[in-house]
Amino acid sequence: MNRKIEKIRPFRTIEEMRTAFPHGRIEAWGDESVRMTADPPMYLLAATVLMGDPWHLLDALELVKPKGAQKLHWRDLGMKAQEQSLGAITDMLQTATIVIASPLVGNKQERARRKCLQELLMILEDKGVNYLYLESRNPVADKRDVDFLYYLQRSHVVGNIELRHVGGRDDIRTSIPDQILGAYVDVSVNPEQKRIWSDSWEQLEKRITVHNVKL
Repeated sequence: MNRKIEKIRPFRTIEEMRTAFPHGRIEAWGDESVRMTADPPMYLLAATVLMGDPWHLLDALELVKPKGAQKLHWRDLGMKAQEQSLGAITDMLQTATIVIASPLVGNKQERARRKCLQELLMILEDKGVNYLYLESRNPVADKRDVDFLYYLQRSHVVGNIELRHVGGRDDIRTSIPDQILGAYVDVSVNPEQKRIWSDSWEQLEKRITVHNVKL
């Protein structure tokens, strides 16, 4: 018997959103993308806030992941699977933020990440977010992120927002910003191409804000 999927409506206020999160602490989930073949080359960092803890909807996203894959990657999906992925995300996404740094030079990726991370942390804190979870790269790179956050806090650029890292294979929520970045870049590079997931993207796009920083 097919189980009916419960729809979740978007929150109207930050205060209402807090009631859906453990201890009233709002969480965002982030991931990066590097596009050296874009014109101009760019570094992108995205963060998503979901509608509480929609685990029953996250199960639908798990089903899209290719057999044997450790993580759900946009570039590994066919067009039909991409449509299923965006459809599942549409049912659970509250808001998403994309920060783009360009023009990117190959050896300046860490600088681009810091510029985007600073902007993203400021935006998320303004939205009431308490925790940003980023996909772990490696212990050294993760420590650089945390040290940079401490620097921003000491400089009073951001307040008490916290940064944590999690393995991409450990939590499907780290895949959601990956999917949004993948679709965003595809549409940006070739906006005229009609895709079977275009309708889902049109719904998602209304909840996404894009910010640009110069390198």
